Amino acid sequence: MMKRSDRRQDILDLLRNGDAHAIAELAEALAVSDETIRRELRLMDTDGLIERIHGGARLAKTVEEGAFEVRLGRNAAAKQRIAAAVALLVEDGQSLYIDASSTGHYVAQALRSKRDLTIVTNALGVVQELGGRNGNRIYAAGGELDGRYRAYFDSDARAYL
Repeated sequence: MMKRSDRRQDILDLLRNGDAHAIAELAEALAVSDETIRRELRLMDTDGLIERIHGGARLAKTVEEGAFEVRLGRNAAAKQRIAAAVALLVEDGQSLYIDASSTGHYVAQALRSKRDLTIVTNALGVVQELGGRNGNRIYAAGGELDGRYRAYFDSDARAYL
């Protein structure tokens, strides 16, 4: 039996890969009843994760932040200051996880001079910035690449992380 948190994440993954999805389509994809999906969508709507539409749902605008390039440009100076502060805390040889956020991308850029880091990530940009550089070891989640986010979010990636 699938846990509610896993089911919620799977619903979000499906909604990220397209516009709106019908209840029947979500139920079939997750191998659960239509009523289970309706109940889950009601809760997710209350939590602000999705917007219910007639016969289905779509990702809430607040969750769908936009293309990576758009997010990268928002508050860029503040994100770069955060990244610089993180770089001061990270020492050569340390292990860390860097997420697929735009701030995570700036952190990866700020860490380019560090050596022998071990990094776990689901972000393609982090792999590109730090992989093959200064003896760094990169462990990247695989699965289906979401081009809008330049990251891996599917169930394979979640299981890896």
